Amino acid sequence: MRIILFALLLLYSTNGKAQNIIKGKVIDAVSHQPLEGAIVSEKNNNNKTITSKTRRQGIDFIARYQISKNFFVNANVNLTKGRVTSEPKGEDRISLAPTFTSMGGICYRKKQGFNGGISYRYIKDRAANEDNSIVAKGYFVADASINYSMHKWEMGVAIDNLFNAKWNEAQFATESKLYNEPAPVTELNFTPGNPFMIRGRFSVSF
Repeated sequence: MRIILFALLLLYSTNGKAQNIIKGKVIDAVSHQPLEGAIVSEKNNNNKTITSKTRRQGIDFIARYQISKNFFVNANVNLTKGRVTSEPKGEDRISLAPTFTSMGGICYRKKQGFNGGISYRYIKDRAANEDNSIVAKGYFVADASINYSMHKWEMGVAIDNLFNAKWNEAQFATESKLYNEPAPVTELNFTPGNPFMIRGRFSVSF
């Protein structure tokens, strides 16, 4: 019922977005964005091109909650469906357009003493080209940190990729050729994401 209500509100929204805010803690929205075209940079030569007409629809949900004086939790969930409206069905995917993403975490905050938290980010597999024959791999990555603050200084430890997940930070479908291949092929090219890593930090405020 709530989603239907937002869809009705959407018809009267001048910017294509309807929102609901409850005591500053929950924000949810339905969006509908028909676009005549967009300016994009080509992967290899940075030339600018105009894309075909597209339609993007989605639902966003953002929640913030204070468990106690020092504990906070948050979560963002985004569901979207994007299509190139000028192409036939099956060849109308928007390259690399996310369909499901989420991020959130829990943290402990205190002006002096220990503070820290753990956070995550998630993205589902998505089409890397128009017919979805090449898929950009999704991932789930968690990070954590713990700090100790006292007066004007703070020291701490940050852990990147807590569970040492294998993930692709940048990825796209493009033509490439290895030295032992007879001809170029169009496939997924990617930059690997950071593995498990521990970083120390120390800061002074003045």
